Amino acid sequence: MSRKERDRLRIMVGIQRHELTRVPATELPGLSCRQTRRVWRRYATQGDAGLVPRLRGRPSARRKPAARRDQVLAHYAEARYADFGPPLMAEQLAQEGLGVDHEFIPRPQPSA
Repeated sequence: MSRKERDRLRIMVGIQRHELTRVPATELPGLSCRQTRRVWRRYATQGDAGLVPRLRGRPSARRKPAARRDQVLAHYAEARYADFGPPLMAEQLAQEGLGVDHEFIPRPQPSA
């Protein structure tokens, strides 16, 4: 669990033990009253696991296909691109028809 999730757990346990009510508890983690109700409902039904984001560990829906990643890495491995950084490499790939964002391109590893 992250620190934020542990803080939420501490607050939810306080609500469960009737040491806190939901209205003042909304101010502690910076949640709205509606969000606190939603988090409390999930905590009450699922326990500690209800506080962990359900998308954790899943791949992004915005990821690029593996074939494109392989093409980019194959270009990056060529000697003529050895000293290109990600922004320049993205421009070069765009000229070659493989338009990708510079954040998609991995940073070059220093050779040992």
